[in-house]
Amino acid sequence: MPTDLHIRIAIVGPLREKVLACMRQIRPAMVGELRGLLIDVANRTTRRASGDVLKVRSGHLRRTIGPPTVRETASGAAGELAVRATYAPSQEFGTRPYTIRARRAKALRFFVGGKAVFAKSVRHPGLRPRPFFGPSWEEIMAGPPSARERLSLAIQRTINEA
Repeated sequence: MPTDLHIRIAIVGPLREKVLACMRQIRPAMVGELRGLLIDVANRTTRRASGDVLKVRSGHLRRTIGPPTVRETASGAAGELAVRATYAPSQEFGTRPYTIRARRAKALRFFVGGKAVFAKSVRHPGLRPRPFFGPSWEEIMAGPPSARERLSLAIQRTINEA
């Protein structure tokens, strides 16, 4: 005697076509909204790296923010926003104290009180954290409207228009 119970529900007729049309349009809508979210994060991060949090010396860090990459996935969309400057994590999270040693010359040269000083090594006190990326991400995620609300609205609009 069979112990399994199977129920199959099929969507037929014009409703089936509408459901399939919605499903084809939801992923692109999610990609578009996710791209918009990441652009907003990039803009806030750039603003913070332009003097709000970090002092601008060369502008290199600011130029290495983004652009966002977004792609469709089996379950919806995935995106990434990177800051490619090698020293970005040191700015975001800070560093412990460390030693700087002369490598290509016999000594390091730097100025103290307008006077040149030479040393084979110096002890750097480290950097305090100066978050510029994380707070931008958190602001966009929290909203208003929150990232979840923005994505939900994009999906609802797509369903209503299908």
